[in-house]
Amino acid sequence: MVLRCIAESQRLVLATYIIEELYRVFQTKFPDKTKHLDSYLEKREFELFVSPHDLRQVTMPMMRDAKDEPVLASAILAEVDVLVTGDKDFANIEIDKPIILTPAAFLELLKRM
Repeated sequence: MVLRCIAESQRLVLATYIIEELYRVFQTKFPDKTKHLDSYLEKREFELFVSPHDLRQVTMPMMRDAKDEPVLASAILAEVDVLVTGDKDFANIEIDKPIILTPAAFLELLKRM
């Protein structure tokens, strides 16, 4: 639902790190469903952002989970306005841009627009 709302009214940016993570999760949890992920991504319009391999080029707050750093770095470098994530490790990140919202908070924001 959130992706559909974004696609209809916003510019969706997906980082290569996120797509790679999606495939890792699918291969672990749903190995027979990977073709559905392929199909879904082929049908969606989005801007692809190549995630940096060297995170030292990005000034960002410290994160509890180092695996989340490429997500935040990609959002900063892609200059997105909003980072939508359900990951609780992002809840206490203090940063001006992007605004970090849960999917529910993002849907509420869209309703008010």
